Amino acid sequence: MCQLGKDDSENVVVKVVGEKPDFDFEPLDHMTLMKKYDMVDVERGVKLGGARSYFLKGDGMLLEQAVLQYTLKRLVERGFTPMQVPNIVNPECLIEQVISLEERKMRTGWREIINGLLGLLRSL
Repeated sequence: MCQLGKDDSENVVVKVVGEKPDFDFEPLDHMTLMKKYDMVDVERGVKLGGARSYFLKGDGMLLEQAVLQYTLKRLVERGFTPMQVPNIVNPECLIEQVISLEERKMRTGWREIINGLLGLLRSL
């Protein structure tokens, strides 16, 4: 468990790995870079999905897919079995997993609900 102080002055550096890079430019945070290179549309994402939602577009979407594909390949090499699950769930399956309307709103889609049901389906 991570113990955090009230502010940065109370936090202690436990370990430093590598050397801090010295850039000849001012580094930008990821959202500034994504907006600068037209890889994200936060405004439309918030209209559709609410706070913290966004659309990845163009190279932003391609970059995310590349990272996911790389990760999936590494997991398969270690014995993981990927699954593509249905987007539609029979109502009887949802009876076994009680999800309040607020919790549903927090989820990004039906896939998360289905993945939550995998334990139940394995027992069938």
